[in-house]
Amino acid sequence: MSARTLSLAALAALALAPATALAQRCSRGRAGVPMAVPLTLGEADFGNTPSPCSDLRVALDVRGGAIIDEADFYGFLSGEAVLSANVPVTRRVWVSGSFAAPRFRYAPNATLVGSDVGVGASTLGLHVGLFQREGLVVSTWMRLLVPTESVWEHSVRTGLEPGVAVLWQPRPRVSVMGSFSVPVQLSFLGGRGLAYGTARASFDASVLLGTWFEPTLGVEVRVGNDPAGALEYLAGRLALRFHLGRGVGVHLSGLVPFAGLERTLARGALGVWVGW
Repeated sequence: MSARTLSLAALAALALAPATALAQRCSRGRAGVPMAVPLTLGEADFGNTPSPCSDLRVALDVRGGAIIDEADFYGFLSGEAVLSANVPVTRRVWVSGSFAAPRFRYAPNATLVGSDVGVGASTLGLHVGLFQREGLVVSTWMRLLVPTESVWEHSVRTGLEPGVAVLWQPRPRVSVMGSFSVPVQLSFLGGRGLAYGTARASFDASVLLGTWFEPTLGVEVRVGNDPAGALEYLAGRLALRFHLGRGVGVHLSGLVPFAGLERTLARGALGVWVGW
């Protein structure tokens, strides 16, 4: 059985699993649990900030990004649909998964134009609640990058991401969330392997206005060991969430790097989620 099939089966199992215990739950009724801006520069949900709160949720996002380098006559456009799920398992443990398909990529330059449609990466995550008191929640996670990408024909790319997330709610309608993780990607070609790791941190603050609208503003920074410079990127990000009903909502999100080596001009997402 291929990694792609296993990933789809695991994601389906997550979506259908029962929510037996919700000890880390910090639901706000119609608005559900607080969430960070659901967007980063990475494959599927690899490197994305998860909520430190357990909840049963299924989401579908359409994400896109653009690189425009006029000096080198180069551009790159990408788009993908990402299906994700989050499911409580025990009192303080929950699992997550994501799968990116289909994925479209278009790369024009001065002399050539290329495009392809394929399957993207997948992730599987294990989350553990560490601490919960009035207004403060802390959890940790370990996320696996599953090699389901169709673009890698002669090599395999996988990875691991340990991380910690913190939620502080100084007021019932105000949520402040921070996270730190170390995504490490591993590539294998024949008998050779290559590892590349970065450290990333994010900070997001949101305010629930009424019962249906919640803007979230945040920043994300990522550093690595590139010889050209340690700062991969410093990016501002924004999410506009519309809570349509109890556990149901849509969001419009964007991320714009404004410092560092990263050449991505912007990345955006439009998504819908259902929670219980």
